[in-house]
Order: sequence, then C-alpha cells, then structure tokens
Amino acid sequence: MLELDGYGLKRQAVLVDKVLKTIKPLSVKKAKSKKQSENFWQARKAALPALSSIAPSVLLEDVTVMRSELPSLIRGIQKIATNNNLVIGCFGHAGDGNLHPTIVTDLRDENNAQNTKKAIKELFELALQLGGTLTGEHGIGLVKKEYLEKELGKKSQGIMEAIKKVFDEKNILNPEKIFKK
Repeated sequence: MLELDGYGLKRQAVLVDKVLKTIKPLSVKKAKSKKQSENFWQARKAALPALSSIAPSVLLEDVTVMRSELPSLIRGIQKIATNNNLVIGCFGHAGDGNLHPTIVTDLRDENNAQNTKKAIKELFELALQLGGTLTGEHGIGLVKKEYLEKELGKKSQGIMEAIKKVFDEKNILNPEKIFKK
C-alpha cells in the first residue's frame, strides 16, 4: 500500500507509475475516492488480526533497512521462513524501510519454538548485514538486547552505559534490563 502526500503529487504519481511498470507487481489498485482510500487503510489495519487467526502464537518483530535494501530484506525473510518451516507475514512502512516480519506459529510445540528462536536470530542478523537496524519503532527490549552490541559496537554501547550511569548511579532504574551491572 502506498499513500502520497505533500507537494508535487502529480509528479510523485508519475514516478510511482514508472517504478510499478519496472517491478511489475501482481496487481495495483488505486483509490478512486476518499471512501475507497479509507477501505484500503482498514484492510491494512486488519493485517495483524488476520495473521493472529492462523495460529495461537504471533510474534511481531520490527527491523529497518535503507529503502534500497527492502527487496533483499523481503527475499531474506522469505528464505528464513522456508528454512525454518514457519509462516512469516510482512507488513510495515516501506517509505521508512521499516518492516514488521510477523511470525505465526504455535510455541507450545517444542520444534516450532526452536525454529522460531532461530528465525528471530537470523532476522536480526539479516537486518544488520544489510546495514540496517534492529528496530525502527518498537525499541530494543529484552528480545533484542543480546544483539545490541552487534549493531552499535562495543565502544558505542559503552558510551550508552556510561550515560545511564550518570543518571542512575545506583542502577535502580530498570536494573540489568538492557545493560549488565
């Protein structure tokens, strides 16, 4: 889904049409009215609930790459899904290079749980290999903290830890949530 706004809408639309002719998508639907545009957005907002109906466990991730790397990221996600025998739905904000790979599985099954853990690791590594970041919107959190040094490097992470120490000398604010004591 693509929405244009701002100045030069006609020029933007011409450029989009040119790109679409180059990449040859399976289908293109253009909103012909405000109501139709609202319906498209409603469908987009239904993506996560639709994925949630497939299996009992849904893990929504958040990675970001340069827009030029989106095709490589999407191909990589497809490969990760296939190699780990998982369903991974993908939606997000292509204009920002931000995708939400969403793993749909049943974590009660030990094999699925192991495949999911492996797929998440591969997903984060792929984003970093493509020069991207572990998050575009949702923050690092507990799942991604072990990959933080891979993204930032030891020196940058050390600087962040030092800044935290300035404001939290006794380490009472979320102790050891992201940084070890």
